[in-house]
Amino acid sequence: MTNKKKLLGQFYTTKNPFVGDAFSLWNKVRPHNVETLEPFAGAGNLFIFLDEEWVGYDISPAHSSVIKQDTIKDFPAGYKVAITNPPYLAKNSARRMKMDVNIKHSDLYLDCLEIMLDNCEWVAAIIPSTFYTQKKFKKRLMAWDKLDYEMFSDTDNPVGVAYFGPDKYETKLFVNGKEIEPRSLNDKTKLQFNVSHGNYVLCGIDKTSGENIHIKPLDDTFDKKKYLKHTSRHHVLFYSAEAIDCEKINEFIVEWRKLTKDFYLTSFKSVMSSGKYRKRMGFDLLSRVVGSS
Repeated sequence: MTNKKKLLGQFYTTKNPFVGDAFSLWNKVRPHNVETLEPFAGAGNLFIFLDEEWVGYDISPAHSSVIKQDTIKDFPAGYKVAITNPPYLAKNSARRMKMDVNIKHSDLYLDCLEIMLDNCEWVAAIIPSTFYTQKKFKKRLMAWDKLDYEMFSDTDNPVGVAYFGPDKYETKLFVNGKEIEPRSLNDKTKLQFNVSHGNYVLCGIDKTSGENIHIKPLDDTFDKKKYLKHTSRHHVLFYSAEAIDCEKINEFIVEWRKLTKDFYLTSFKSVMSSGKYRKRMGFDLLSRVVGSS
């Protein structure tokens, strides 16, 4: 990735994300007899995926028909539909690299999303998959489609597509365009993580060769000198006051992953041999898994 693209938070889409039932749900009800705005058009990659009457803008155009304009400071008026891949740039990263970028929310893409929703009734946006875990901009979210494969040629950022309409909706959830039933876990067991008196180990991240998230009793293979630290997330020593049936929990994890298509797990920035992203199980989620199984 060039320094300029990094500065602007630009990642160019090279695969068509607008497929499957999630897109169809939104596409059936949004207007089609209007011009479609691409406010962060870049190289115009999205133009080839959908048969639209496009109007594209970008602060640094890389396509002959894209109009040069800073759409964050000066958003184009008069459009009902916006389809885009907005720039991503974490606020803390911008500060660390001393970038001259004013970011209101935790990431630049959220600023872009807010501007689009303020100006357009219908919005489809390719945004980081972490979007669904935060609380902003959910009222008008018609569908959230988590994409479990690499979308870009120049970054391995996990993403999804957020589909918004003009009203308030009960959001439908999808993975790779296929709808899933919400299966969040509410019951919770108290566990202590990264503690020296731990009696169980969490293998919390998949291998590149395949799924590998599981728990096991502490044994001599756990290297406390290497892994016992507060930042550990891959091999984690944890304590449970009550005995845990590890075999039962691991069976539950396997079945729950199949049922939810890994929707509730965090996508890791590399893929397994299957082409799906490696996943990570956080501490809160494991506490709920243990409490629910």
